[in-house]
Amino acid sequence: MWSAVVASMCLAYLVVLTTAIRRAGDRHLAFVVGALGLRYLLTAFPNLVGTPLPGGVTPIALSSLAVCALGLLVIDKRLLQLRALLPLYLFLAAVLLSGVANGKVGGTVTVLTKFVYLAVIQLSLLHALNQLGPRRVFGSVLLVFTLPLGLQAASIALGRDAQSFAGSVDDAVGELDPQEINFIGSYGHESGFSMILLAMMLCLAFWQSRRVVVFWGLVAACILGVLFANYRTTMLGVLPILLAIILVRYSGAFVARQRAFSMTLAFLVATVVGAVVIGSSDLASRFTDLIAIDLGSFSRSPNMLTTADRDLMSGRLYIWSQYLTAFRNADFGNQAIGFGPESWRGVFRLYAHNTFVSFLYEFGYLGMAAFLFYWGTNIAASLAIRDGLARLVVFAAYVGFTIMNLATMPIWQIEGLICLAILNGSLMHFGGRAASGRAGPKATARRQPPSGAGPHATMILDLGGSRDGGRG
Repeated sequence: MWSAVVASMCLAYLVVLTTAIRRAGDRHLAFVVGALGLRYLLTAFPNLVGTPLPGGVTPIALSSLAVCALGLLVIDKRLLQLRALLPLYLFLAAVLLSGVANGKVGGTVTVLTKFVYLAVIQLSLLHALNQLGPRRVFGSVLLVFTLPLGLQAASIALGRDAQSFAGSVDDAVGELDPQEINFIGSYGHESGFSMILLAMMLCLAFWQSRRVVVFWGLVAACILGVLFANYRTTMLGVLPILLAIILVRYSGAFVARQRAFSMTLAFLVATVVGAVVIGSSDLASRFTDLIAIDLGSFSRSPNMLTTADRDLMSGRLYIWSQYLTAFRNADFGNQAIGFGPESWRGVFRLYAHNTFVSFLYEFGYLGMAAFLFYWGTNIAASLAIRDGLARLVVFAAYVGFTIMNLATMPIWQIEGLICLAILNGSLMHFGGRAASGRAGPKATARRQPPSGAGPHATMILDLGGSRDGGRG
């Protein structure tokens, strides 16, 4: 039964993707839709695409390489020269230095390939946004999430949680409690699946659709999806984005002099509703250990942690302690440039579950400084966006994504890099950091479609009349 459901959904998904790509009206938008759609289609079959082919390369890895190669052919090469990318290039230089110095050739290639994937999606999205506007672009991109949501809904209806697909549960330190139920369709892990939903939430945040019922229906579906996926880190990370969406959408119904009052009222209402929903449900127990953390535990070696400490946050405190202790005991050279990309493999059983801890171990103080500079410039740029509402949404999205990086590693996974690409591309568009110098969503809304690309040239979710036919 389940195989028939998956097969029928995938066939329908291919039709949707093909139609969306054919009607994109811009090769950059077509590439983004195709790349994301391919990823979400392949990862619905984790056992198949994760099995190494002759030579040791997996099909999913080959697909990522293909996306990188095609992306480099598709994008306007001038976008690679944008000054906004300099902080990223500095960080990648630190990664390369660490990899070469430590002889981690394979790990270096893996990490650099992932960031090429990030760059081609980010720059393609930026170009599409500058040409077509957020409403048209994200209306098309949102179609790629139909398969993940559909498979999750089917797994809920049929009572097929993640454990029933896995057949066994690894209850080692750092893994989620076996008793927790995660509905994620046939996807491999709730972490990656929840990042797909986070990407959807980011697209909704920047969509600017005027179709109120459709918009809030999709937001509700996304939030329910996050709750059923039951991955605590994503639940926390999505909250700032949801709050920003509520504030921006609510304030838009008022004139300028009323917005301060309306946004304050919306914030209070959202806070009260959230507290009631979470506090009156079993979700509250999922977050109780967050207030039980002793910050002094971060400086302890793993063998000094109590059993209670090791159980906090699904074992994350224990994992971080292992990495930080190994880093503190390293020589000056390794502390300066780290142990190299992917050097945790063969040393630790689990990845660090914290981007900052992992990057400190792998790339040292130099790499961490470069990454913090990269991250800091993005956040500073989000605060410099001239349009106040766009500034709020972009900044809230960075806050949410930063929360994600504190308890898992979205930048380590392609699904997380897709989230970052959507976020960075939107930042560069709304912040006017592209070569064209155009800035802000209002400027975008005034631009006309390129010749031959009318308001209905793209297959989008926002299928309104003339009032909704514009972009941005």
